[in-house]
Amino acid sequence: MQANTSEAQVTKDQLETTYNGFLSSLKEKNEGKMKSTLSSFAYMTIKNNMASMGAQFPDALYGAVSDMYDLAKLKFLKLNINGPTAYCIYSEKDDVYIFKYLKEPAGWRYNLVEGYGSAAVSKGLASNDLSFLSDKKYQPDGVLPQVPAAIVQGDYKANLEIWGDGKYEIEVIVNGNTQHKTNGGSSVSPVMGGVKKGNNKIIVKSKSLKPGEDPGTIKVTIRAELTKGEELVEVFAMEEGDPMETITKEFVVKK
Repeated sequence: MQANTSEAQVTKDQLETTYNGFLSSLKEKNEGKMKSTLSSFAYMTIKNNMASMGAQFPDALYGAVSDMYDLAKLKFLKLNINGPTAYCIYSEKDDVYIFKYLKEPAGWRYNLVEGYGSAAVSKGLASNDLSFLSDKKYQPDGVLPQVPAAIVQGDYKANLEIWGDGKYEIEVIVNGNTQHKTNGGSSVSPVMGGVKKGNNKIIVKSKSLKPGEDPGTIKVTIRAELTKGEELVEVFAMEEGDPMETITKEFVVKK
């Protein structure tokens, strides 16, 4: 649901203050402040993500502040609130960015950002036609996500590539570790927990974002660093047209 004008302004200010507080915590290298601005889900997701990359948490995150978005340089488009979940949506040039927030007992907390770019988005922004924001992927679901447990790193670091054909929300689980979820777009992210030498299990869950339309195709690929410092090697690849809601497969990693 879209908030009314007064509620939206108050909440928009709260959300932006929270995000800017997160940026300040990185500049100040203040882990306590950082934890107070991030949702529990985001905090553990970042921590697990960095562990999967072999990076030191939180120290390696502090240097990334220069890569973070500056809200003052983005154009605010819309705020959508659904219970304890909120999406604050902005644009820059031809792209749209969804800043996500969760309302926890202590208040609203930043829950990471996701960006989208397509011909339809670019056309809508250029003509100031924001009707595309009614798509499902721009609506918060009103559900607080389960906080991920701390992962145990596997034998090899790996990257996960997902392509949703603009039509599917895709969630991937590798060896019991929940990975980055995409809402129709494509993404490349570290595999939480990496992959193991020998047998591995992957579960791919897909949900149509455009029911009633012709089915699309999803692609999921995993590339692993089998030898430290060398090019990543493809260890799993899947391409499914009109995919089932849940697909379970196993793959073997050999060095």
